[in-house]
Amino acid sequence: QHLRMFSSSAPQSSAGGDIVPFNLADIGEGITEVEVLKWYIKEGDNIKAFDPICEVQSDKATVEISSRYDGEVIKIHHEVGAVANVGQPLIDIRREGGGGVTAPRTTPPPSAPQPPPEKPKAPAAEGTPNPKKPEVPVVKTPGDNNKVLATPAVRAIAKSAGVDLTKVPGTGRDGRITKEDMMEFLKDLKFGSLSLDPPTAGFSGDVSGHVNGAAVQPPNPQPAPPAPLGEDKVEPVRGFMRTMIKTMQMQVQVPHFGYSDEYPMDEVLQMRKLLRVEAEKQGVKLTYMPIIIKALSLAMAQHPEVNSKFTEDMQSVRYLGSHNIGIAVDTPTGLVVPNIKGVQNLSIFEVAKELERLSAQAREGKVSKVDLEGGTITLSNVGAIGGTYTSPILMPGEALIGAMGSVAKVPAYNESGEVVPTHLMRMSWSGDHRLLAGAQLARFSNTFKDLLSSPSKMLLNLR
Repeated sequence: QHLRMFSSSAPQSSAGGDIVPFNLADIGEGITEVEVLKWYIKEGDNIKAFDPICEVQSDKATVEISSRYDGEVIKIHHEVGAVANVGQPLIDIRREGGGGVTAPRTTPPPSAPQPPPEKPKAPAAEGTPNPKKPEVPVVKTPGDNNKVLATPAVRAIAKSAGVDLTKVPGTGRDGRITKEDMMEFLKDLKFGSLSLDPPTAGFSGDVSGHVNGAAVQPPNPQPAPPAPLGEDKVEPVRGFMRTMIKTMQMQVQVPHFGYSDEYPMDEVLQMRKLLRVEAEKQGVKLTYMPIIIKALSLAMAQHPEVNSKFTEDMQSVRYLGSHNIGIAVDTPTGLVVPNIKGVQNLSIFEVAKELERLSAQAREGKVSKVDLEGGTITLSNVGAIGGTYTSPILMPGEALIGAMGSVAKVPAYNESGEVVPTHLMRMSWSGDHRLLAGAQLARFSNTFKDLLSSPSKMLLNLR
């Protein structure tokens, strides 16, 4: 069983130990390939077992690969950015001591018998004709257009211009007259650079550019190709971008429907201002995002249908007890959506800590598989960049996603009919219409709006 770990044709070395391939192990989750992000070693390095050798990224997480052997790195099989397949070598290592099991040599199969060499043919005697027929030069008979090699299109041009094809030099194969030859001939006639013999039957022309009394127009010059406006750039699809492409292609089959509304944010901003000092004492960076996430969880508890999914056989609906709220994070390598587990059991400060941790790891490409899996609903804060309304795409296995627009200060009427400045956040929802009806999403949105309008009501639902 141990021999199965090595290539059946592992090379041998007389200097120190056997050379074995270190293959990429199966990391589960149905992953068959990874992208090499970084090498911690180079060829010629001496490494020990459990030393990190490289960092790779799958469709779901970034993983650090460690060595299983002590020895010298003989060969690195992949460059940074290349895709490595599970079961294929990452590196070749010359193991120290040579005490390991050496892969058996495979005996090459006996080669098939070779046919006897052909006897060299005797050179032909002088005077013996060569069996290969020599190429016969094409002889153009003056005045006989039928003996000239030319296409029907060229013959039509010659006929309309009254040109004797035997006078046109051909540059094609076997002296064939091409269209370019004909146009060049007519152009020379136009500008008087062609010296002609006395006209033959059927042709009357002069060097002033007239054929049979009609003026010959030179061919229109081809316009120069336009200068390129800029150089194209092609980049391979890598990392989390590949995952997002697969996800979006799958979600095209889900019937989305949208819902949008405006949410007052004055009380949330005031609450953040009051809590920020206390949060700093606990080493927490408090934005309004953790307050929104907690309010979302409380609204989900009152409307469990938004936190549901189909069973695998699509015959039942599972209402999920855990509120694992995914947060879309924009990173240099693409969109990453880790999720905060069990928000229903976390305080606002605990949510803030998790949000800070996941955002930092996402931007560094260090998010674990655990943090990427198991999301039940997703929030996207595209408003941090700009914009008001959008049409978000659902994550696989989720019934609802919300995209927050920017928080803007706008004039609005209060209960007394006075115009007062108000902070509003525009929010866009997309739901799976197989799981949610429009009325259900509207009622959920109203509950969420009520909690944001008066965040003190959240205290009534805290345990």
